Amino acid sequence: MSKLLETMTCTNCGAAVEVDDNQTKAQCGYCQSTFRVTSEKKQTQTDKTAKTPPVQFGFEKVEKTTRQQKHGHDPRDFLKQNHKYNPQVMANTKNSAATGIIITIVILLFSGGITVFSIFMSKNQATNRARKFARQARQRKLDLERKQWNSFKNSYSSKLIAKDKKALHKLIKDLKLPILGSPKAAKTIVVTHTYNTSSSYLKKFKNFQKKVLDKYPSKFNFVIVPLPRKNFKKYREVEFLFEARLQQGDKMYFKAHDKLVRANKSEMYYLKFYKKLAKYLKIDEKEVMKALKKEVHREKINRLDKLIFELDLDRYYPNLIIDNLVYKGSLVSSRFELIARHALDIEID
Repeated sequence: MSKLLETMTCTNCGAAVEVDDNQTKAQCGYCQSTFRVTSEKKQTQTDKTAKTPPVQFGFEKVEKTTRQQKHGHDPRDFLKQNHKYNPQVMANTKNSAATGIIITIVILLFSGGITVFSIFMSKNQATNRARKFARQARQRKLDLERKQWNSFKNSYSSKLIAKDKKALHKLIKDLKLPILGSPKAAKTIVVTHTYNTSSSYLKKFKNFQKKVLDKYPSKFNFVIVPLPRKNFKKYREVEFLFEARLQQGDKMYFKAHDKLVRANKSEMYYLKFYKKLAKYLKIDEKEVMKALKKEVHREKINRLDKLIFELDLDRYYPNLIIDNLVYKGSLVSSRFELIARHALDIEID
């Protein structure tokens, strides 16, 4: 007579175990534990020889019991067994994990590259914008300067016609006025002024001359043309200047010129001032007094006075003659940088 097989549940791990109706004990094929089989198909306490599972407490025990009641066994045990005895599944899992790691690294590198590229482009864009703003600022400055130059040129300069220019250079040659700088320079700049001019204006002109000659000695030289005052019969500073040059040459001419620039303007009315100045410069006092009293340089003074009217020169403020233009007026001394840049095509500090 054939035996009837029944399916029982292991009390240890919950796995299904087949037993026949005459069997009183059964052994689980998974955990190797043994348990008794009763006729009422209930399972009793396992034998003492069975492997005792580790003691668990709290939620884990309740959760495992619930899974056993629901499925007849714990699904996690099946997964463990499946992975344990299926190498292909384990290999696939490892490959999947490696692939995921590689993909993650690639994504991170790509994202990092995009970030670095974005930062680089942003920096380049910022640099380009800064350069553009700098160019625009320079252009605005140049436009403003050009506007100022045109306004200054129209208001404080007059054109020197060929006839007057020729007369000026003939006068400089006839009076043998000394040249400040190299005689072989390409361009001559003429400065004219009276000694009644404020010392601050004359000092500014002197500083301008020094800067130009120090930086461009082979390009420019200067000729200083002293102009007499209106009442030149009472103020003899220009006559004294010519007499000092006559006695001791060009160096004394420039030395006397510097002293007259810094001198008190009201003292120039008195003859004793020139006697004192001659003594200071170590030139012959008697010859100076004799020349001033007899007005031996009066012809030169008359020609200079005539030049003022012919060229319409300013008696109080210095005049700057460059090429065919005469720059005159109170603003000339404060516009030397503009004049140098636009009229002379040079840069001075």
